Amino acid sequence: MNPIRWPGLAIVAALTVIYLATLTSDYYWDGITFALQIEIMAKHKRGPSLLFHQNHLLYNALGYLLYQSARALGLSARAINLLQIANAFAGALAVGVFYRMAERATRNRYAAVVCSAALAVSAAWWKISTDADAYILSILLILVCANNLFGANPRWPVARAALAGTMLRQIAG
Repeated sequence: MNPIRWPGLAIVAALTVIYLATLTSDYYWDGITFALQIEIMAKHKRGPSLLFHQNHLLYNALGYLLYQSARALGLSARAINLLQIANAFAGALAVGVFYRMAERATRNRYAAVVCSAALAVSAAWWKISTDADAYILSILLILVCANNLFGANPRWPVARAALAGTMLRQIAG
């Protein structure tokens, strides 16, 4: 494995563990609503339109797929917990992408680690990475888009796909 990638992977792994160990119990209201909608849909009490919130077109649908996958594996987790777990992974991955961009911009691994650590432990970032709300996924996709646009060899198809995902995930919210 390329030694340049090790710090980023270590950051993502460490943050995933930390975020998973500190999932919030003080939820934003929208995360609770999304989780309840996913569970209502899974019980066939409402139609699929419940999964497509006008401001967050992909979040509930992705959450529903995660919830159904967990149930298919025999897990009895609540949707809110699965959304939090997914967000913890997304938050850690987003910091990893941010690290990569910071290292490229500063050409200094130490500075990139410090900047990434500052982001990762900021109160707002920590909250959206450990809650069940819909925002960290959009931020991850925006960072993926930017990372693929501003590299030495821009990867336009990846950037377009990430931006499209962000736009579908966060239409007007």
